[in-house]
Amino acid sequence: MAKEHIIVCLLLVGFSSQTCEKNTCPKENQEVFDKTQTTVPETLKLSTTEVFFIESDIRVIPNGAFAFNSQLEKVEFLNTPTESIEVGAFEGLKNVKDIEISNTPLTYLPVGTFKDMYSLEKLCLKLNKIRILEKGLFEGLRKLRDLLLQNNSITTIQEGTFDDLDNLEVLHLARNVLKSVSTSWFSKLQKLQTLRLYENQLTTIPDDLLKDLTRQAHQQEPECRTQAIYYTSLLVVQICCTLVLAKFTLSLYRLLQSNERIYTRVNLTRFSYRKDITMSPIRITETAGL
Repeated sequence: MAKEHIIVCLLLVGFSSQTCEKNTCPKENQEVFDKTQTTVPETLKLSTTEVFFIESDIRVIPNGAFAFNSQLEKVEFLNTPTESIEVGAFEGLKNVKDIEISNTPLTYLPVGTFKDMYSLEKLCLKLNKIRILEKGLFEGLRKLRDLLLQNNSITTIQEGTFDDLDNLEVLHLARNVLKSVSTSWFSKLQKLQTLRLYENQLTTIPDDLLKDLTRQAHQQEPECRTQAIYYTSLLVVQICCTLVLAKFTLSLYRLLQSNERIYTRVNLTRFSYRKDITMSPIRITETAGL
């Protein structure tokens, strides 16, 4: 009976671990909240750097929601009934690099929502109901590289909305309700590599839009070449330093091996000499006694 019980327990443990792996259990630095969660927790574990709200019943993200969790680097609201985000909701998240708010009934983001988020690199706002992007909404996000706004209801983008996004590389505006686009929207996006506008209500695209984006791409080519030369030079220097260090290490090893052999021979010689001196008087004494 005891053996059968042990076997059953082992089977259950094995089944639990497989289930956990299948459902991608949270890591030590992650906290996940499900549909039973109705508010953003005031404090999280100090070791938590990533937090996920999956189908959580959070309708409003209030001002200062993360004020006491400055250690966070990633925040996600997925499939939540969030209808409103107050100004200052993400205040204090100076280390956050990735924010996603997806598949919610959210229709509007006030200017100041992402204030002082200087470390933000990726912002995903897809599958919502956002209708307008106002100038100043993305102000100060100079490290942002990916801005994903597809599958919303965007009809209006104000002039200067993207002007602060110096390092933006990907801008996804597909599957919205845009009827026209302006070249000036993207004129300051010097590092833009990917712009997606498909499945909007566009009838024409300004001729100068493609020319402007092409010009920006050509402007980046010399910078890319310079960076390639710089990093190649660093790699060559690193390889040379590695070879020199390896040669020096090998020479030092051989020198230590040589010194060790000399020291061993000297010790053996001294030991033999002392043995002869010590044993000689003993042999003379024994002879005299006879």
